[in-house]
Amino acid sequence: VQGDGKSFISEMMQAVMGLDNVRTMNAKTLARDFTGWAAGQCMTFIEELKLDNYKKYEVLNNLKPYISNSVVEIERKGKDQQVVMNTTNYFSLTNYKDCLPIDDCDRRYAILFSQWQTSEKLEAFIKTNPHYYSSLYADMQNNPGELLDWLSTHEIQQSFKDIKRAPKTSAKTKMLELNKSDGHLLVEDAISEFDCFDINDRVINITKLTKSVEIEWDKSERESFPKAGALKHILNAMGYHLMGTIKDAQKKNNRIYAKDDNFKTADYRALELSDDDMFG
Repeated sequence: VQGDGKSFISEMMQAVMGLDNVRTMNAKTLARDFTGWAAGQCMTFIEELKLDNYKKYEVLNNLKPYISNSVVEIERKGKDQQVVMNTTNYFSLTNYKDCLPIDDCDRRYAILFSQWQTSEKLEAFIKTNPHYYSSLYADMQNNPGELLDWLSTHEIQQSFKDIKRAPKTSAKTKMLELNKSDGHLLVEDAISEFDCFDINDRVINITKLTKSVEIEWDKSERESFPKAGALKHILNAMGYHLMGTIKDAQKKNNRIYAKDDNFKTADYRALELSDDDMFG
């Protein structure tokens, strides 16, 4: 919610590390052609992040190397492209729960929601604690040295350092749900409804799934179900990848998607045999 003190964190880090080391940036800058903003500081706070226009996936993809690579290519207006050391850590602030069009495969973003999700609850807190925010900001502005000392000596556990991807928080799960298209939700419904040995959360016979939808669903649902190109994109966003084709009993090709990149035809046959054994 607006007014819950999101800007406090960026102001605190500027006080602790100095203005030259901590930058604030408007999210609109991310969509521009020049990328000089990616060099010259230790932290960048992106304010009012909301990627929802026609370039949102392009912007999200363009951001990837700046988040995870040790060196990056930047281009300043009127100057040649340049490769520089990547010294920047990014912290984004937003009032929107669906600000990033991320999917289940994302490993870069740790999503956290504020405890204040309605203006009514925030107003009730301020009414009970009228001096909270003024005291908080005053303490931060008057004692940057103490904050620097605490941050410098704070020990980060090795178990946290060993994590190779951003944690999947409850807030991230919520953001994933909010970013799902109607087509995505229909595919999830179909997988759940027609669950079997080759339609589940590990492997999908997309030919069989599509045929089941055509036979079992009513006309409006059938017409809304994603077509080939959109369906492939949704499956990839869900973590499934095309593994190849399998011939069914009628010698017809069936396209198989799986989440395990090492999934092979023999694995599918093993699943098929175990299914036959189970149901006679």
